[in-house]
Amino acid sequence: MMKRIICLILMMGMLGVAFASSVYAEENVAGSDELKTVRVGYLIYEGYQEGAGDAPKSGYGYEYLQQIAYYAGWKYEYVNGSFSELLEMLKNGQIDIMGNISYTDERAQYIDYGKEEQGREYYYLFVREDRTDISATDLTTLNGAKVGINKGSVQVDLFENWCVENNIACDIILYESSAQRSKDMESGKLDAVVSTDVTANNMARYHWNALVKIGSSPYYFAVSKSRPDILEELNDANIKVLQSDWYYNEKVYLKYYGKTSVSAVGLSAEESEWLNTDPTIKVGYIDGCLPYADMDEETGEVVGMLPAFMEHMYTWYGVHMEAVEFSGYEKMKEALEQKEIDLMFPAYGSYWTAEENNLMVTEPLTTSYLLMFHMGNYNGGTSSVIAMTDASPMQKFYVKEHYPESQVLLCSDMIACIKAVASGKATCTLMSSDTYYSYRNELDNIGEFGISNTGHEVYVSLACRKDDVRMYSFMKKGVSSMSDHEINEALMSGGYMNSEMSVRQFLRQHAMLVFMAAVMIIVLILGFLIYYIISSRKALRLARSNNELSEKAYMDLATGLPNKNRCEEIISSHLRITIPTAMFMLDLNDLKVVNDTLGHDMGDLMIMNFARILRQTVPSKYFVGRFGGDEFIVIAEGLSSGEEAEQLVEKIREIVLKFNGASGEFKLSYACGYAFSDEFPFCGMMELLHEADQRMYQDKARIKGSKQLQ
Repeated sequence: MMKRIICLILMMGMLGVAFASSVYAEENVAGSDELKTVRVGYLIYEGYQEGAGDAPKSGYGYEYLQQIAYYAGWKYEYVNGSFSELLEMLKNGQIDIMGNISYTDERAQYIDYGKEEQGREYYYLFVREDRTDISATDLTTLNGAKVGINKGSVQVDLFENWCVENNIACDIILYESSAQRSKDMESGKLDAVVSTDVTANNMARYHWNALVKIGSSPYYFAVSKSRPDILEELNDANIKVLQSDWYYNEKVYLKYYGKTSVSAVGLSAEESEWLNTDPTIKVGYIDGCLPYADMDEETGEVVGMLPAFMEHMYTWYGVHMEAVEFSGYEKMKEALEQKEIDLMFPAYGSYWTAEENNLMVTEPLTTSYLLMFHMGNYNGGTSSVIAMTDASPMQKFYVKEHYPESQVLLCSDMIACIKAVASGKATCTLMSSDTYYSYRNELDNIGEFGISNTGHEVYVSLACRKDDVRMYSFMKKGVSSMSDHEINEALMSGGYMNSEMSVRQFLRQHAMLVFMAAVMIIVLILGFLIYYIISSRKALRLARSNNELSEKAYMDLATGLPNKNRCEEIISSHLRITIPTAMFMLDLNDLKVVNDTLGHDMGDLMIMNFARILRQTVPSKYFVGRFGGDEFIVIAEGLSSGEEAEQLVEKIREIVLKFNGASGEFKLSYACGYAFSDEFPFCGMMELLHEADQRMYQDKARIKGSKQLQ
């Protein structure tokens, strides 16, 4: 009897232990799915960390924090404040982590530093543009100057050491707030400030010039000493970030600061003094070179990218620029050599070509691809006879650099080059993808030619004389200060303008037909009917030919985008997604209605314009392809969050609305759906595409429903 009781007690004890273990395991499993909340000191600073409170966030530091959170399994509670306030909170354990903290022995007593550098800061001494009494060539002019520096920053020790090395005696004033320091600088209470490599927007806002660089130091993520668990997870996550890309620090820094830092756009004292003389810079351009530059015959004004750049230079630097028209490249280059003009635009941005022509070229304002127009198939090699024109400022340099063994057939203009190819006089001709879009309406009816991407990039730059170093330095900074948004807007406006230009060119080339139409309306109607029948037959033959080529090639000839074969190849090669990725599916609405009512030519134009908007709006690092007749996909690998995907959707919507406002022929309408890989762990591209497609159809149904309610 006693044995039975003991056995019963043992069995009940074992069951109790098993039950407790199962409950503990369930709690652990449930707990493992919860992200750890980490309190982060979030210092608001343009380009580094933006978005106070619940506002959308972005910036170099914010993006780095997200990468750490992905690998560490964190979610953040953002705490705003000044640098000194947040640093004190970190010491007291009121926040857990903060970035952009330079190392000092004193700080290391109160906070722990991550093992890996977050980046490196460079410190400059800034003065207002009007303080010409303080000179970089005579540092003694700084003696007695009042210099503002943020309290508690490593810049204090660096500047004090710099003053000792240069025998300078300054009055250092410490500030809790960068905003107050900037106000005192503006009011004249301060003669100078020591700060990091500030953004171009701040340069323009405050009218500061960087006088000298006083030093640099690495900076780190720092952790409260009360959170050793956070420090361990930070170090582990940071190693994983760098293992995925050892140049991550540099890439993310250049993404936010590369074009807009003071080192890229800040003027030297000599340049500021020169600008004070109010010079007028003359820039030569070639007429009919859209989307870069052209003279509008109706208004007498220059249109395209050039006037947008000139307006930008006046806004940023207050410099006046005058556009000077030329009929050909050689005449423009001769004027530059004779110092009749100061700059040429556009210029081929190859350093080798510039050296051969005794020129200096800036970094490219824009980059496009070199397209080859040919009859039949293109085998990727050189061509025996290439049609080219002196009216193109860059075409002959493409040929000389990439196809030096080919013969050249000189033509009067680009249209004549295309006709030479169509007639067989030339094997092919070359032009940039930007130029192709500007000529697209005029090229439709010339002949059944093929278009191939040669794989060569076209760098569109400004060029000046080799002895004009000041002009080169100034223009280089001007190019750096122009944002990608401004450049894309100028390219798009220049390309769309050409629809009006093509009408005027048609009238000039068919003046007799227009005159006869006024007298014989019946003949005109018959002529249009015959023209429509011939064009339809050509379109059918071209469509059959393109279908055959598309089965073998990877480029969609109608849009210049990767075709469905290429899209499917990329999707099938990613059975599992390893980095945050967003898949977008976009479908044009009412394409069939446009084809049935306005004709297939207008439908093709609708597809082409939508493709161009996608390629110029979506960052070049992301994939854009034509997935079907009216379907397009965007694959954005490396997005930091779903919010960034939503921002891209909104950006596309804004550009389409802008296009619809400028277009009088038709309006673009589309449905869009996207899926973010973080929503679907361990998924592949195919699953992501399926989800994006479902959401696109939901959007299409929503659009259709809203139309029915109207």
